[in-house]
Amino acid sequence: MSHRLRTRGFTLVELLVVIAIIGILVALLLPAIQAARQAALKNSCRNNMKQLALACQNHNDTFKTFPSLWFSNVPGAVAGSKGDMSLGGAVNQYSWVVRLLPFIEEDTLYKSISARSNKFSTGSQGITIPAPSGPNANPGRIRLGQFICPSFSGEPETPNSNVAQANQATNYVAIPATTTAKLAANPAPGSTAPNANPPDGMIVPDRQARGQSMARMADGTSKTIVLGESKEGVTQNGASTTFFRWYAPQETFACGWGGGMGAGVNTPRFNVAAWVPLAAGGNPDSIGLNFGPDPNSSTRFETATNAGPRSYGLSSDHMGGIVIHGMGDGSVQEVTDTGTEARVFFAGITARGGENVPSIGAGN
Repeated sequence: MSHRLRTRGFTLVELLVVIAIIGILVALLLPAIQAARQAALKNSCRNNMKQLALACQNHNDTFKTFPSLWFSNVPGAVAGSKGDMSLGGAVNQYSWVVRLLPFIEEDTLYKSISARSNKFSTGSQGITIPAPSGPNANPGRIRLGQFICPSFSGEPETPNSNVAQANQATNYVAIPATTTAKLAANPAPGSTAPNANPPDGMIVPDRQARGQSMARMADGTSKTIVLGESKEGVTQNGASTTFFRWYAPQETFACGWGGGMGAGVNTPRFNVAAWVPLAAGGNPDSIGLNFGPDPNSSTRFETATNAGPRSYGLSSDHMGGIVIHGMGDGSVQEVTDTGTEARVFFAGITARGGENVPSIGAGN
């Protein structure tokens, strides 16, 4: 006798059960996959910040100072001349990022800028150098991938098509002061008026653009914040900003708190009253990270004299509201809006405030 083997397929019910199980497994795995992806992007951002923080250290080893916030060798008492510390004078100078190019494996680009500008003796906006996409281009049109956070949700370049403008982005900025008011107080060249409210950070505009020595960080290199992230260029609530270009001096920094340029009351009041920034509905524990455009003000972090507002300040697109910061000793720290006290954060920005505070954030 012969026996015929009979094959039995899935019934409809069994097939539906299998599909449902697969769907549940995918639903369970997707958050883990997304979390792993975000962790990888954050680690890549940390590496970018680490390289910039170490570049500041290498700059100090070579020149005995950290880079100045902006610099030039343009002579004469005109806006943008050597030694001009004013915000208006920054426009035609060169950003602190340019000084670090030789220390982040961009020595060729640095030498091209130096040669075409006659060692930075002409204004930055009129300089062109040989470029891959054409015979000449403004240096700021060169995209430097190490200046873009992998988690950044905005565009890596501004929509400005003017070839005289630098339009490639940076998400990594210097933190020269606790408040924007301290930058606005800087005098122009030739002024003999004392600066009663000078910038209190490490990378600051200073006369002759010499930069600050390591000795300025009297509070400790591991406790002094030098660099941070900013996601300018992202559109939120109908408001967008595009001032985040690595080549433009007035666009490569963010202060700890904005609030409006020139307002003398914009200083931390830790010893007088609770520190209440504009973020989080005036929460005294908030340091205002990831605040975003303020619908009630167009000048939260910058003044309109710089051609428009910047609204984000220190911010990022990392999960958990984390903002990566570079410290004076070359390490990096992860700071969140609610994970760090306001007094500790602002004390960290000051290089020699004399505050006795713990270390900031978590990092290496």
